[in-house]
Amino acid sequence: MATVAGIYWCLVLTGCMIVSATGVLTQTSPPYSPVCPNDELVLTCVFDLTHGTEEIYWRSDNSKAFDAIFNNTVQSLGSFSVLTLINSTAIVITATSDSIPLSANGVRVGCRVSSQIEDTIINISGPPTVVSNVTIGITDDDALLVNWNAVQEQCIANYTVTINSNNTHNESRTTDNTNITINTLIIGTNYSFIIIPIDTIGREGPPSSLIQYIWN
Repeated sequence: MATVAGIYWCLVLTGCMIVSATGVLTQTSPPYSPVCPNDELVLTCVFDLTHGTEEIYWRSDNSKAFDAIFNNTVQSLGSFSVLTLINSTAIVITATSDSIPLSANGVRVGCRVSSQIEDTIINISGPPTVVSNVTIGITDDDALLVNWNAVQEQCIANYTVTINSNNTHNESRTTDNTNITINTLIIGTNYSFIIIPIDTIGREGPPSSLIQYIWN
């Protein structure tokens, strides 16, 4: 992230800490980017007082103009509620979206004090990608354990696992984990599995390759 003439930006989802006195910016949460749809999104901009406090502005959702913002006042601007606080050492502008909408993806927002400008483009995750590294193992109690990996797992709400027996019987199960246990198996049956990731707003990712296992 950029550091320009005493300006520090922080793109966070609850839990970012910033130490303005030393110009240290730390993003402690979340440990991922892009953000997920409907996440709480907080943007914080900190200016030192050498820029003055008379001209403080916020750029709303792709606007070329800046809206004036005022000390100790919450203003609804575009996708965010913007709060400005001026203390003895800094001007702190905090913009919060309690649930960032998918429509905000690609939107440019920013802040300005006097002639100093800092902005950023909101980056929201797209639909889930196909799961990978699907493996099948046998548990101690004679069940099948299906495992897989997912990219940007934090944006996935759950997985739909379709189970087919001898190409005749289909069953669907839902799990929040990157694994599922299949029991009540029938000897001599050819089982196949397809895994589909579902994200936090219900978008489906591509189905996995067909995984087969014969229970003997």
